[in-house]
Amino acid sequence: MELPSKVRLTCWNANGLKRHINACSFQTLFKAADIFGTVETWAETVKEFDNISPGYTCYASVRDFMKRGGVSIHIKNCFVPLIRHVICEYTDMVFLVLNGTLFGSTLDILLGSIYIAPESSTIYNHFGETDGIARLKNILVDITTQYGELLFVLMGDMNARMGTMCDYIEDSVDHLNLQDVYDSDDFCMQRCTKDNTINNFGKSLVTLCAAFSMHMLNGRISPDTEGEYTCYTATGCSLVDYVIVSTELFPISLILK
Repeated sequence: MELPSKVRLTCWNANGLKRHINACSFQTLFKAADIFGTVETWAETVKEFDNISPGYTCYASVRDFMKRGGVSIHIKNCFVPLIRHVICEYTDMVFLVLNGTLFGSTLDILLGSIYIAPESSTIYNHFGETDGIARLKNILVDITTQYGELLFVLMGDMNARMGTMCDYIEDSVDHLNLQDVYDSDDFCMQRCTKDNTINNFGKSLVTLCAAFSMHMLNGRISPDTEGEYTCYTATGCSLVDYVIVSTELFPISLILK
């Protein structure tokens, strides 16, 4: 199989996928990607994803309780043979374990499309966990325990606002012996952001990144070198949607949209 020199990765917060399916702008965005992730699909059954776009295979998770939420990953059919495992049993999360050659890696890749409900959501009564990022961390631990060492490409709406917090351990805090807690990571690429607000999930996400040696693409690679807002509401703008990858994947070529 001839692999692309660049993996075109798109993640989109749909706020209801069904109403966009036939729009020309949606199909154009979709077909420009090798891998297309959607969050907040609001789908009630996986059949709603049938025939969204020819040439892609879809893997989805829909809620069987409470409305809204839901996620999916659409991957070009030519890359389907590179899928080693499909993991769809987690609410609002879908993961594919991919042969690492797609990303130029000798290790397999865990690709995830993820929706983390806001801090105040009543869905956490169902999960028995009040921190959605902590739930994600536990799931990543479970997956890596089952499938072994993996590199990560995680995308979606985390409802986490990190402000200017670092997603890596700075040299200035080496005296704290953080290497006793987290694996050594030489990553030091600065991240730009237009969102200076920090919430609890943002703090948890920074800890998650340090624990798994992962970092945001937002604010670091073209076309989003400024850390643009991803959510616009009547009450203001925020950066809550991310693509997060392992340190080892930063040398490869990715196009972020």
